[in-house]
Amino acid sequence: MISFTLLVALAAASPPPALDDANNQAREILARDKYGYCHDPNYPLTEVEAGWCPPVGPEHNARCQTFPSACKAPRSQLLNPGRLDFSRGDGGDGKTGDGDRDPDKSTPTGDGKSDGGNSGKRKVPKRLVEPEPDPFELPPLGGLGYAIFWVILGAGLLLIIYLIARNSTRNKPDEAEPVPPPQDELGPAPARDDHSEQLARDVNTLLDQARAAASAGDYARAIHRAHAALLHRLDHDGLIRVAPFRTNGDYVRDLQSEAELRREVRDIVRDVEQAQFGTTRPDASLYERVLQRVVPIATRRSAALLALLAVNLLSCDTRNYPFDHSPSGADAVIELAAKYDITIKFRTTALADLNPNEALGDDNQGRTLVLLHDSPFPTNEEWAHLLEWADNGHHLVIAGRPAPSDLGMSYESGAPGHDLKVSAAFSDRLTELDLITADDSYLVPTRSDGTTLLEFAPGFPYAIQHERGYRGGDVTVFADDRLFTAGALMLRDNPEFLIRFLRDLGPREVEFADGLLDLGADTPAEAIANTHLTPVILQLLALLAVFYFCRGIRFGRPHDPPTRSRRQFAEHVEALGHQYARARASRHAVRLYAVWALERLREKTLMSRTPGIYPLAQAIAGRTGDDENRVMETLVEASSLRDATSISATTATADDLRLMQDLARLVRLVGGPR
Repeated sequence: MISFTLLVALAAASPPPALDDANNQAREILARDKYGYCHDPNYPLTEVEAGWCPPVGPEHNARCQTFPSACKAPRSQLLNPGRLDFSRGDGGDGKTGDGDRDPDKSTPTGDGKSDGGNSGKRKVPKRLVEPEPDPFELPPLGGLGYAIFWVILGAGLLLIIYLIARNSTRNKPDEAEPVPPPQDELGPAPARDDHSEQLARDVNTLLDQARAAASAGDYARAIHRAHAALLHRLDHDGLIRVAPFRTNGDYVRDLQSEAELRREVRDIVRDVEQAQFGTTRPDASLYERVLQRVVPIATRRSAALLALLAVNLLSCDTRNYPFDHSPSGADAVIELAAKYDITIKFRTTALADLNPNEALGDDNQGRTLVLLHDSPFPTNEEWAHLLEWADNGHHLVIAGRPAPSDLGMSYESGAPGHDLKVSAAFSDRLTELDLITADDSYLVPTRSDGTTLLEFAPGFPYAIQHERGYRGGDVTVFADDRLFTAGALMLRDNPEFLIRFLRDLGPREVEFADGLLDLGADTPAEAIANTHLTPVILQLLALLAVFYFCRGIRFGRPHDPPTRSRRQFAEHVEALGHQYARARASRHAVRLYAVWALERLREKTLMSRTPGIYPLAQAIAGRTGDDENRVMETLVEASSLRDATSISATTATADDLRLMQDLARLVRLVGGPR
């Protein structure tokens, strides 16, 4: 354990690689799969990123092998960038200021000809997407919009969890209802047949019960379970509504919109009713015929889900390339700088928040701020703060943004080629490097106090550095920000120059300022305005005011409203039962219940007014699955009580409670209140 810890400590304390090895380090970084433009020959470059194609050329690129092929692939489009649509800051008019170029105008090239506006100048360096025809776009969301979005999403997730939990409880078998303890004076209660009362609602469980019953030779119960599996599958799919009082005819009528399924269910129901209500004796052949028709319907939804899952898996082949991993991104630059102990991060606060009197670090080194071409254009006050910040020993890099008028700098297009050389003034620190850039913009200084850092050729400077103050601060102006993007790491000595340049500044940390710097809201009111939710908020406030106006404002101490107490109906029934028990009039009570129960059973089981007990017993046995003889005995006993002209209150027997329980059980199984 100690040796392992020591190895980790030594690895963490290992020195960074040599500066002249930066090109090889960049090759290792670009070899990772996430940088798709170096591995996918069909990578969708934007018109901006295609500006690297002429410098790269059709030859094989050792660091980014497939980039020449990607140059021939169809171009990608950026859909509705909105506020992220920043233009280049090199107006070419020799003036400072905003200098944003009109994207519809052509850009002059080195030979004085117009390229029709396809010079590869970056205008909207945001996330890469595949071209699509005019999609519908929602307005951007701010802070409050995101909060409301997550609240709605959370509520929907909770609703889904609730529905899943409710559906899971529906698939559980019904719990047996508790049996009230029998009264001692009427004798013990008869044993209940819980096996016929507990009916599972899970389709697979019902099918297993059907197969088990068929194996035991009980084909009547097997057909009954298969029929129940069919009904509960259709109920789970929302095609029918299973209820104790509904008949097979009701279920078939519910399937009118599904003609084919309705025909299959009707054939199954016809066979089931022959066994339950007809004279056909259930046997193995009838069971097999029913089961063969039920199983395809009961398992149809699972097959549909598997097919849908397969389609979804096959449709997930589309690749997505984030902007940070594109040639216009900065992830590769950040990884390369991290290998040399240089921390690069994006600035998240406004330029106005920069403290001009910010102190230097413990090593007497300042920080570095790089303004990329799409960063928000500073105001005059912000420029004054930035220059004062540089005067106090910090380093300001202006890459592609029009420089302040104090530096006396303008921009022109039409440099002779794309090759860059380190000037003699910096060759001792940066060595003689061979660089290349995608654009052809160069600087035109109107003052002579700056030192040329990079140049296309004499008289065509690409980067100029101005010393600021006596504390070692400086301002470096680049004609564009191409050298600070991942695309620059593909070519020549660009990686080594970038590392040497940042190390030469000696920063504690480096901050990049891009187009996302001024996005977002500084106040809640601005956030609401950005999300276009002001009318919604006003309506909610108005609704709240109306609510308080209708409800009123209480004056004084609140008190709970008085509760109205009354006896429940169950208490009246219980009291009446005690009176019957005290008078030993159970015979009279069971007679009244038998009269009502027989009428209820006849209404729920017989379609016609067929007289006699035997047809009623057959119908009840077919509906409940009980033994026909047992049902017949119960009905005969109840019928004898109903036909009795007079019953003495003192003729109570121990069988009265048993008879009432049997009748209540039959009423519940056929449907209806007990």
